[in-house]
Amino acid sequence: RAYMKQMLPQLDYWKRQEELGDNGQFEAFKKQLIEEINALSIDGMPRVEALNALVGKYVNLEYPLPGGMKARFLDDAATYLGNQLAISGSDRCFGVLANKAFILICTYGPDGSEPPSGPPPAETGAGPTSAPISSNDAAQQPAPPNP
Repeated sequence: RAYMKQMLPQLDYWKRQEELGDNGQFEAFKKQLIEEINALSIDGMPRVEALNALVGKYVNLEYPLPGGMKARFLDDAATYLGNQLAISGSDRCFGVLANKAFILICTYGPDGSEPPSGPPPAETGAGPTSAPISSNDAAQQPAPPNP
């Protein structure tokens, strides 16, 4: 408990609460993210019903890259909105993480093991590769011009 009292004020999510605002703006943001994620209609992925605050340190998986290298895409100190969705008939899960800048969707095994480096095996019938999917890419919207 003492650990959480020290850690919570340091997390990016809590510092930015004012930026996201009161009066339901944060809940509206989460609802919009859920709608965007579900609109992707990823084969085999259950609908996202809720997003939870998750600390990057605990959800920052290592993804295998071509050539044998591994990479992490998240900031360990940041807080993200996300959820874990079980794949029916499999021990694998979909992981969904997002913030204001991106949406990341991947599949992985028990306890975050084995994020795939390519398309999932045909027998699972489950979703995407482990590459991040940005909300802009998913919606196929052009990037805003640089000021």
